[in-house]
Amino acid sequence: AALLEEVNAHFQMATTKHKVRLTIIHPALTVHADNNRIEQVVTNLLSNEVKYSPDCAEIDITLTQENNAARVVVKD
Repeated sequence: AALLEEVNAHFQMATTKHKVRLTIIHPALTVHADNNRIEQVVTNLLSNEVKYSPDCAEIDITLTQENNAARVVVKD
């Protein structure tokens, strides 16, 4: 969750046309993964949203837990 908050803060400062909204359903969710790679994936998803949806005002990022896995959804 903290990693997504960092990426969200970065994009909020980087774009003036888009509002990035982060929703964390399970704030205590712990994921054992390479932080740099997860950050890269989420950053790429957000970059693609900005690049391919330039007229979209809002981008939503949602973190949920499904069974024993974390699920991150990025949509406009």
